[in-house]
Amino acid sequence: MRIKKITVYDIFNPNAAVTLLISVPGFTLMALCLAEVITNIILTVIFYLIASYSLIICITLAVRSARKLPALIQKLPVYKKIIETPLGYKFFCDVGFRTKIFLFLSLIINLFFCATNIASAAAQKSVWCAFLAVYYIMLAGMRLTVLRKADKNLSAAEELKIYRACGIMLLITNQILTVISVYVVKSSGSFSYKGVLIYAAAFFAFYNIIAAISNIFKYRKYNRPSLSAAKIISFTAAVVSMFALETAMLSRFSTEADREFSHIMTCVSAAAVCTGVMIMAVYMVARSTAKLKSETENEVQNNAG
Repeated sequence: MRIKKITVYDIFNPNAAVTLLISVPGFTLMALCLAEVITNIILTVIFYLIASYSLIICITLAVRSARKLPALIQKLPVYKKIIETPLGYKFFCDVGFRTKIFLFLSLIINLFFCATNIASAAAQKSVWCAFLAVYYIMLAGMRLTVLRKADKNLSAAEELKIYRACGIMLLITNQILTVISVYVVKSSGSFSYKGVLIYAAAFFAFYNIIAAISNIFKYRKYNRPSLSAAKIISFTAAVVSMFALETAMLSRFSTEADREFSHIMTCVSAAAVCTGVMIMAVYMVARSTAKLKSETENEVQNNAG
């Protein structure tokens, strides 16, 4: 009997039954950790990883299911009525307009969590929350830059300039992220959201993961640098929010015996996040600059000819 080779795709795309069998216990264990029923730091991190994997496979299942929805929706009588209206036609047929709507929703959620961090910084006198608020304000600025141009017919050069501007802003925001990370590491991760704020942070982190994964599938078929910038911004927001949640959870659930382990985890995560964001930002700037140079050279040659 020949054994089927298991690929990375198979690992992150199990069928519905396997997804259910893994995700229900995974989310239950995560809930027990958040409720402080389970307080051992090593178990908390393990269950946190299981819950993260559960979330990923739930998202991939949702994405696979969502791909079948358009054909089903188009058969509904209500769809035909909606598509006949100007706004309905624009939403379903204009990719730029639809992208603008989703970016606007992400911007609102981003600003709401930013306001939460500002309030938390004032109430707790938290440097961490203040830095996070500044970071999310700059991310909101990048989203706004893409939002303003999402539904416009731009030239290739204009698209690349937006892409490069987002890369430069990402490099600047990465300096803030580095300061945040150094502060957390030097303070031994002594930060935690008070009360129910940690649940808001968890919701924001998981929302960002869902949005980032959704955008990867949504924008990959469109050859538009501005949409690629939106995808990278979403991914950055997801990574940073997960780092913030991890730090808060380690601070809340770790005991004195687990402090060294928590410190190592925070250092590794901080280094990985800052390095990853820096690499993405440098890639965006270098790639867009090279393509803009090529566009300019081609334009000069066409004019000369």
